[in-house]
Amino acid sequence: SVAAVLALLWRARRERAGARALRESEARFRLLVQHSSDVTLIVNADGVITYASPAAAHTFGRPASSLDGVALLSLVHPDDLTLAGRFLAAVPPGRSRSVAERRIRGPSGTWPCSENPLSSGERTRTR
Repeated sequence: SVAAVLALLWRARRERAGARALRESEARFRLLVQHSSDVTLIVNADGVITYASPAAAHTFGRPASSLDGVALLSLVHPDDLTLAGRFLAAVPPGRSRSVAERRIRGPSGTWPCSENPLSSGERTRTR
C-alpha cells in the first residue's frame, strides 16, 4: 500500500539522518580530542584501553596506539592499585565520578601524578 511505502521511506530518511548526526558527532569528538593536550582514554568495562588520544604519547612515553588493548590498572603505581580499582568499579554506567589523583607509569619509568576525572558511557565487556 501507499502508506506502507511512505512509512518505509520515512524510516529510511530518519535512519540516514541519524547516521549523519552520528558521523558529525564523531568528527567533533575527534577534533576536540585529537588536538587537546589532555590525555583521553576510553576504557571498556573490563578495564582495557580501547582508545588513547595523541596526547597520551607524551604522558606514557610511547605511541598512543600502543596503549590499545592494555589493562589500565597495569599503568597505575602498585601503591595506588587498590584505590584505583575501587574508583573504576564505583562508576555506574552513564554516570560521572569525581576526580581521583593516582600515579601512572610515565616515560623512563617515572610515576608522575595524574588527575583522573572519570565518566562512564554504556559499559560493555569484551569476550
